Amino acid sequence: MTFRPMPILTVFTVASLVILLMLGNWQYARYSEKTGQGDTATAPQGELLKVTLERPEEGFVQQVYGKADSKPLWRRYALGQVAGSQERLLVLIEATEGAQPIPLRLNKLPPSLTFQGNIIERTANRGILSPKDQPEANVWNTMDPQLIGQNLGLDQMQVRIAEPLTLTVINA
Repeated sequence: MTFRPMPILTVFTVASLVILLMLGNWQYARYSEKTGQGDTATAPQGELLKVTLERPEEGFVQQVYGKADSKPLWRRYALGQVAGSQERLLVLIEATEGAQPIPLRLNKLPPSLTFQGNIIERTANRGILSPKDQPEANVWNTMDPQLIGQNLGLDQMQVRIAEPLTLTVINA
């Protein structure tokens, strides 16, 4: 009895091996990129932002799903204005840990915040396999500042975000 592999299976095996090696190299390159981003020497220092929140009531806080340290995280954004500016922007007010969003205690929400942070522009990062957003419930599975701003009544073309450099995560 001798081993005689079929030529077509050999071709498929070699092609699969080449594809897997390419994908592995791509994943390793992405890993190297992402681990290099956390360098504190090039991290932005931020500025002191004094933000006044607009209408911190039911329906005006939007929850966006994300992950931090491989744990599910819900970031909460509200409309606000930075002192000395007329621009309305999304302000990251808090984050909670957990797989499901938890109700926000609006009576605990301050009318203004002061923090070290940055005002940034972000584009939508919606993937093919991303779950659908639920604007009617103020729950978003992907960060899309323009759609979130429209849900809050903003008519600006480019919605900017005020985020603190450090954020305390509340365990749900």
